[in-house]
Amino acid sequence: MRKIELNIFILLLLISLIVPVGIFAEKKAPTSWNDIEIKDEKTGLILTEYYQALDIDKMPDEINTEFMEQQGIRTPKYFKTIEEHAKKDFTFKVEELSENDPNMVEFLNKYKGKIFETKGKLNCFGYKITIEPTTDRPTGSSKLKIPISEFFEIKNDDGTTKETYTRRPIWEHGLIVCEKSKEYAINQRDLKEIRYSAWNYNEKLNIKDGYEVIKKPAEIVIPEINKEHYIFIASRKEMPQIPENLMPGTYEVPTIARKQNDVGSYSMASGSLKKIAKIKVNKYGQRFLYPQFQNMWLMGLNGHLQKLQYHDTVGAAELKEAKIIDYYKDSTDGYKEYPQTFEIPLRNNQATKEVYVTVDAMGDGSQYFWLTLNNDGFLEGTRSNPKGLIIKTIDLSDGKYLADVLPNDFKKKDLYYDEKIFGKDSNLKYEITIKDGKATLELNTNDTLISLPTKETNYYNINADQLVFGESKEIEAWGYKQRTKKWFSMGKLKVTNKITIKNIDLNKLLETKSGLIAYLGNNPIFKYNEETKKYERKDTTFSIPSINFYRVKSLNEKPILKTKELEDLISQAEKINQGNKTKKAFDELKSAIGSAKSALDATEQKQIDDAKTELQNAINTFNKSAEEKPEVNPNAEKIYSLLVKVKNYGDINKDSMAQEAIISPAKVKIKGNTATVEVSFRGIHKKWGNNELFGHLTNLFTFKDNNPDGSAIPCTPIEHVNEKGLDGQLKEFPRTFRFTMDKDKFLEAAEKSIYIKVWVDAMDEIAGKGPGGGEQKARLIFDMSSMKESGGNGGASNQDDISSSSTDIKEIRGMLKDSLNTANAVSASKGADSFLTIAIANANNVLANPKASASEIRSAINNLNTASARNNPTGSANNNANQNNGNNPFNNNSWGNNNNNPWNNNNWGNNNFGFNNNNWGNNNNSSWGNNQNNNNQNSGPVTIQYEVPVEALNAYQSGVYSMANNALNHTARVEERNGQFRYSIQFVPMQKEFGGKTFTGHLYNFFVYDGNKYQAQQSQGNVWSWVMNGKYDKVKGAVWVDAMDEIAGKGPGGGEQDVILSFNWNNAKEVGRVGGNNNQQNQNQQNQNQLNGQNQNNQASSQGFTDINGHWAKNAIDYVVGKKYFAGLSKTEFGPNKAITRGQFVTVLGRMLNVDKSQYQSQKFSDVKADAYYGPYIAWASQKGIVAGLGGNNFAPDQELTREQMALIMSKFLKVSGKNLKVKGNVKDFKDQGQISSWAKDSINEMLKLGVVNGMDDGTFAPKQAFTRAQVAQVLYNIDHN
Repeated sequence: MRKIELNIFILLLLISLIVPVGIFAEKKAPTSWNDIEIKDEKTGLILTEYYQALDIDKMPDEINTEFMEQQGIRTPKYFKTIEEHAKKDFTFKVEELSENDPNMVEFLNKYKGKIFETKGKLNCFGYKITIEPTTDRPTGSSKLKIPISEFFEIKNDDGTTKETYTRRPIWEHGLIVCEKSKEYAINQRDLKEIRYSAWNYNEKLNIKDGYEVIKKPAEIVIPEINKEHYIFIASRKEMPQIPENLMPGTYEVPTIARKQNDVGSYSMASGSLKKIAKIKVNKYGQRFLYPQFQNMWLMGLNGHLQKLQYHDTVGAAELKEAKIIDYYKDSTDGYKEYPQTFEIPLRNNQATKEVYVTVDAMGDGSQYFWLTLNNDGFLEGTRSNPKGLIIKTIDLSDGKYLADVLPNDFKKKDLYYDEKIFGKDSNLKYEITIKDGKATLELNTNDTLISLPTKETNYYNINADQLVFGESKEIEAWGYKQRTKKWFSMGKLKVTNKITIKNIDLNKLLETKSGLIAYLGNNPIFKYNEETKKYERKDTTFSIPSINFYRVKSLNEKPILKTKELEDLISQAEKINQGNKTKKAFDELKSAIGSAKSALDATEQKQIDDAKTELQNAINTFNKSAEEKPEVNPNAEKIYSLLVKVKNYGDINKDSMAQEAIISPAKVKIKGNTATVEVSFRGIHKKWGNNELFGHLTNLFTFKDNNPDGSAIPCTPIEHVNEKGLDGQLKEFPRTFRFTMDKDKFLEAAEKSIYIKVWVDAMDEIAGKGPGGGEQKARLIFDMSSMKESGGNGGASNQDDISSSSTDIKEIRGMLKDSLNTANAVSASKGADSFLTIAIANANNVLANPKASASEIRSAINNLNTASARNNPTGSANNNANQNNGNNPFNNNSWGNNNNNPWNNNNWGNNNFGFNNNNWGNNNNSSWGNNQNNNNQNSGPVTIQYEVPVEALNAYQSGVYSMANNALNHTARVEERNGQFRYSIQFVPMQKEFGGKTFTGHLYNFFVYDGNKYQAQQSQGNVWSWVMNGKYDKVKGAVWVDAMDEIAGKGPGGGEQDVILSFNWNNAKEVGRVGGNNNQQNQNQQNQNQLNGQNQNNQASSQGFTDINGHWAKNAIDYVVGKKYFAGLSKTEFGPNKAITRGQFVTVLGRMLNVDKSQYQSQKFSDVKADAYYGPYIAWASQKGIVAGLGGNNFAPDQELTREQMALIMSKFLKVSGKNLKVKGNVKDFKDQGQISSWAKDSINEMLKLGVVNGMDDGTFAPKQAFTRAQVAQVLYNIDHN
């Protein structure tokens, strides 16, 4: 028996050693339904809120009680118990229906004509959902989530990606959603379309993730799923149309940039297109769309939309150019101006526009997409975040209109696209007359007679004197009694069929919460019955309905303008041929003609006259433009030689590694409208250590429409060579590739960028993924100034500096001599490695060559400077690699000298990545701090140490690892102190087998992009550190690897590669705290004045507070208390909902910046006591211009701070704090916008844009309301986590 027990013990011990500790780690307690959702892995459908599917009789009483208390706080025990019972109480199954399934056939028969079809297939999906109880009992409803257009990966056993695809590709806007249930309140439910009021729709989120925008899948949420349920979803064939007759004014509508032939997918422009566009309607009923665009980072490229063209109707032949309305300045591109808003006339009701855009980062080719307006949708009780078409303001220009009325049962939530709003004409009509900004409404009820009110009228949106009843007459009224089934006389009553409302502000009606303007009380309505000859009562009351602003017909005649001269000029301009003029000049003329045509829709004569003048000027400019030399035979083939370079895809100023291989010049054949380009590449033969490396470009691709995100087009190899391959054996490789382009497109793009993709066998081998696994994008840049006709018998001259003057050459030769002197000095004092030796020798050769070109001299200078930097890392101003350290906003040296081996780096990892977290060093050693001896562990501010998983990603290709990832220690160390973070990463040698030989590469330099590019600090163990003012998920850097430099053949840094370091903070763990008061459990706590002037304990934790559990700001409170920005009112009370005073708030801001109170003892405010705890902080804030007081030399420190005062103070605080926050939010139109003081509006908008504040849940800002302690905590948290 003892032997068996011993064997079991040994077995368990072995398991504990083999199995990762994380397997035995306690699972985090669930705190919401999101934590216990049940997912069907095959389809991705998710069951949640399934309490009523459980066997409730077997549930603990306290859990059932907690469920019944709908407003109660759900505890982790509640969710944990439900999760455990779900495993035994029911099964959840999902079956995707085939098109032959009877239920699917029923759906298709009903909706086939309404479903979008692509490639001969209807874009729809059907599912059978079964919730089967394990015992014979009834079940209640659950909630179902259906992600749509969800990116999905299938993994191999080794974790690599086997296949990627989009699951349920479908457009979320304008969806058809239907359901059918076999058990719903016992009765069977027939197939029925459910609209937005019946299912929740969570819109796709755009989340900024470093340099990329990640799109989270949208979700359809079905609130009631029963025992056997069928759900059908489909893309609607046509989006709901734009209403024909709209009230003059400004509307907002969600916009989407769809790909035409890729259902469920969106154009690259979707990241640039702003979510909401405006539609403006003038008094004549003309409608104009105003989409807006912004800059967009994609694959490392910063793109700006330059031009937008459109078709009036989908499929129309004529392409028109949209008018640019305004511009924006891009702060990431030197504040250059780019087009922001465009104007597109809406000449039909189609919700989709065929649009072509030109984006600078994509070259001159046009990108095509569908600009789709989501007129469907509803408001969910707020006007500030429309899900569909919504009117914002009304144009109160003088005019007359005929409008439908809203139904009396209208509710604000009903503002979705159905017959209530956009359907059939209403029986009642308003005649609207607008004069001097006020409207008069006349309502004629025709044969319906309204009795004049005898009781008090409830005026919702008007005053009593605004309501006028028309001419009345007296009738004998008859009513009908249901009980006796008899008519009875109601006596004589005065009635009318006309009501007039005078001097009404139509914009106020936009906030109407019901469909009524006024409720008239006891005023029955009557109709005359020809058969009985009586005025019979039809209803007991009549209410004055509101206006349906989506069905308003203009009665205004468009003024007759003098357009003949403009029309004649347009006709004259259209007859002009390009002739010998340049294509650019002719395109500009055609653009001017398009603008002139658009002006024919103008409503003012001045617009017509201005358009005529602009077109005439364009004609004159075209006639005076330079002419191209005519060709004797334009169809004859001409052959040119063009100097060509291969540039880095992400940075056009850098060479691609393929530059070493390309043979310049290239050959370009032009015949008719076709350019045929032939580019040649040589093999690369490099020494790598004691071994030789042979690399060859094996495949070359261009891109359709020169769009690097589009489909790749293989180039044709037309010449091959036999050379040594990776294994040293002779093999055939392509040498020359051929591709064709439209002549004009080639000539336009050649000097800017012709995008290519290359496969290089050596890169594929390093990536370890087979052919194409190491593919790289790049740009071909042609020097058009070198374009020489060769007749096919020769190439262009290799002299690439023919434009450089002798004076320029002389000057840069002098610069080379200076760099050479510096390099020789470094060599003499520090020694020289092979890079510096080669760079010096090359420079001497260039100086000895009197015919050396400017580019050769500059290249020699660059090689000398970078090689000197490698050998003298703390060297002179000529040290290029270290020059950028001056641009580092945070001096890493002030955090302690890494060379003092703070982490015991010799023990930190090995080539096999066998890392032991303890090998980072002794946590009691402060690796930061100004205390070089680190004898006092408790002095100075606290430093929190984290270990964070890290990966190295390709900077320009989403979802692809950088080759540097193989050299990276995947556990980074990050240290936090005073709101700043020092990041430290370690690189190890890379080893790769080529042809049976082992090649080793070393990363020897690392740079960080943080506003500027600067060099990180290196310490033992090839650890690189830098300091940033924030906790970042993505950090862009650049690496120098000796092997890549050898391949590039340009000396140190010649093979520099950009990289994105991805830090996984979700799986980070805190490993220690040093400094401050964190290392002694028994140290005496220091007393300080609390914010309200009372003594309190200096808490570093919020765990003792009993009033923040479940509070919406708990995370923020935990954070700010831990940072010691301020503490609680007592050991157990934080007081989250109590107001904060002006003195307390300024104190918090001062503590946030660690203000030295001893420097601010003089006080200018008479009501601030010298010994008050907030005195020095108020003095500091006053001197810095953060506060100015309330006048009369008073500050009112004990007065409660209002929300709008907070915004003004925060705006000034951020300007002096040195905190550079990123724009994360948008300006909102609050319900109480009119209550915000004028002096606070700009500050509130600024705080909204920076994501510091967000407004209240009810859509207001509450500017006069007191600012609470919880809100303070959230604001400070938002700032530190921006």
